[in-house]
Amino acid sequence: MVRAGWKTGRSHLILQVLVGLCLCAGLTGWILVATAQERKPTTRPSPPLGGRTEVRALGRLLPEGGLIAVGARPGTRIQEIKVKIGDSVATGDVLAVLEGNAEAKIQLVLAEEQKRQADYDRKRKRDALSLDRELFDEDSKQRVADLQKVIDEQTKNLKQLAATRTALAAPAANSSWIRLADQDYVLNQVQVDLFKLDAQYKALAKQVRNLPRQRAIEDRELADENPAWKVFDQKVELAKALVEQTVVKAQGPGEVLDVLVHEGEVSGGPILYLGDLSSMVARAEVYQQDAGNVVVGDPADIFVFGRGLPGEVVRVGKIVLANQITSLDPTAKVDRRVVAVTVRLKDPSEVTKYVNMQVEVAIKPSPSRPK
Repeated sequence: MVRAGWKTGRSHLILQVLVGLCLCAGLTGWILVATAQERKPTTRPSPPLGGRTEVRALGRLLPEGGLIAVGARPGTRIQEIKVKIGDSVATGDVLAVLEGNAEAKIQLVLAEEQKRQADYDRKRKRDALSLDRELFDEDSKQRVADLQKVIDEQTKNLKQLAATRTALAAPAANSSWIRLADQDYVLNQVQVDLFKLDAQYKALAKQVRNLPRQRAIEDRELADENPAWKVFDQKVELAKALVEQTVVKAQGPGEVLDVLVHEGEVSGGPILYLGDLSSMVARAEVYQQDAGNVVVGDPADIFVFGRGLPGEVVRVGKIVLANQITSLDPTAKVDRRVVAVTVRLKDPSEVTKYVNMQVEVAIKPSPSRPK
């Protein structure tokens, strides 16, 4: 009986060991299968919504073109504010005038007067030069012709006087030495005059030959490309730039949303805010796990004071950043990783008074899109 009981206990022990081994093997296999499934790549573009029909996110109401901070160089005193809250401005409109504007305008007037004087002097020189050239061209032709005529006559006279001198010097002429001396004097005088005329003719001919080169030099001196004249243009441009530095202009159309300084204060950077309210958007911060379910074109509702306003997703960011908007719910997560999604409102007129307001956005992904 004892032997039979011992055999029965051993059989139970072996059975328990076998069952334990089977359980261990089954557990190990289940773990391996689960691990393999986790490592298997998924073809889903994003995690499912888990039964939800919309993606909720916090956002801010902003002009689609952005909230533009218009500023002045820090340390500059504001002399005059040209606009007030609610004014509509166009590109290039003066928004504010800074200290030193009057002095800069005087410098501009002075530079423009200097340029005007330089232009006047250059025009006067051009007109005088044009008149001198016209007179010279008319006179030079006549002078050349007159000199040639005089030279021809003097040459003829010289030949006649030389012939007369030869005749008087002949023995048969029996001329006195006084008469011969007078004839020699006249002959020499004609030769001297002829030499002077020839020198004048050659000088005039040389001047006419070199005339194109001389006029080219004069033209370059009075040309617009001459650096001496360009200096005045550069002075005017510099004075205009100094005036521009003393005014603040609108870089685009929009509405003045806020004025941050008063006249007489020293600028610390931004002086007013501009925004084009013709198109309004909600810049939503969508949780990174939900961002893949949102695409451009998805409908959305923007809740303003509990009222849902229709909109449409127009942009989905591709960079994951830390959230900038915090929920007022004390149980909500403070530190989240989000993707910026822009939702354009269909009717911006209903939210133009609430720029930068924190709102809740409900985006409705298409149910037919694979998750």
